[in-house]
Amino acid sequence: MTTNFPVFSRRTALKGIAATGLVAAGGFDLSIVTAGPASAMPSPGVISCADWGARPARWSSLPVVTSPATKILIHHTTDPNTTDYTRAHAIGLARQIQDFHMDGNGWPDTGQHFTNTRGGYVLEGRHGSLDALHDGHRMIEGAHCPGRNTDSIGIENEGLYTSATPTQAQWDSLVQLCAYVCQQYGISVDDIKGHRDYFATECPGNQLYSMLPKLREDVFAAIDRPGYHLRSTFNDNYVAAELGWTSPADMTTRYGMLRARTSGNPGIWETYTRIGLGDRKVAFRAYNGKYVSAELGWTSPADMTTRYGMLRARADKIGPWEQFTLEHHGSYTAYKAANGKYVSAEFGWTSPTDMTTRYGMLRARADRVDVWEKFAS
Repeated sequence: MTTNFPVFSRRTALKGIAATGLVAAGGFDLSIVTAGPASAMPSPGVISCADWGARPARWSSLPVVTSPATKILIHHTTDPNTTDYTRAHAIGLARQIQDFHMDGNGWPDTGQHFTNTRGGYVLEGRHGSLDALHDGHRMIEGAHCPGRNTDSIGIENEGLYTSATPTQAQWDSLVQLCAYVCQQYGISVDDIKGHRDYFATECPGNQLYSMLPKLREDVFAAIDRPGYHLRSTFNDNYVAAELGWTSPADMTTRYGMLRARTSGNPGIWETYTRIGLGDRKVAFRAYNGKYVSAELGWTSPADMTTRYGMLRARADKIGPWEQFTLEHHGSYTAYKAANGKYVSAEFGWTSPTDMTTRYGMLRARADRVDVWEKFAS
């Protein structure tokens, strides 16, 4: 099968983030959906092992690492810089690499997790890598860099990049793949490295290696995504930051309490910029330009860990109260605030018999994840 990535917004400027003083990003999830078409990067999809006709792995079960990857390692194949950018060529390359790794090196399967061609096609390398990536909590042990095969995702880029540079299509697909890997595993863009950073080799070539700072910047920009909505899975309503709901003329300066209250099409009050901070931490910026805070101990600073934090769009910068750790729970996502509590949409908390229709104020108050703590697209 061919699995399409989500379409990300790609921007050259780190708008809105530079002012916070943050320099590292990474880690976001698929539980928030776009308000409309974004400024799209090419979305080539991942061609699975089954789709490109991979040979069965020599071992019936390849080793699985039961924890997320922590790094991405960039490689080049050293093949000639072909101008054949077709899907057929990409499939032929994947088969050629697998044959060499299995028959020439004696390995049980392709060594790298993914192959990125000069035509912008991304192919699964080692069997099971794509499913593990979608899961986000495990990885397949690779064979692409000694000492890093159990904690790093290996991406082979077709070509020889000692003096040449990748095609634009190849670069775009590499950015998109890295952004998705960072999202799924919670990897910071600072941990996108070259093969030579951990092994005595010229890989991935002087030119591609010199482009790694730009790669980190482009992936960072792909992860900082505007135009997204949160939707409670309990009442199927979108989360609104109630800016000026009692005073429409004062929409940009009033602090907006977050409630899961909007049915139908979301509007500006339900639209956020989602910011990846690395290590599965994210922040949200609302329509008024303020960051969403879980107000822990705002009336009692000495009691920051136990007080329940109401979520409001009120902060000018990202601090501890504005950072949320995401957790995947099946197809849903939960968010944990700085007090260690999960964010709840409080339906019927004053009227248990009216749980499905009451608007749910969001507070960081739950010790475990139940229906009130799950959010989705």
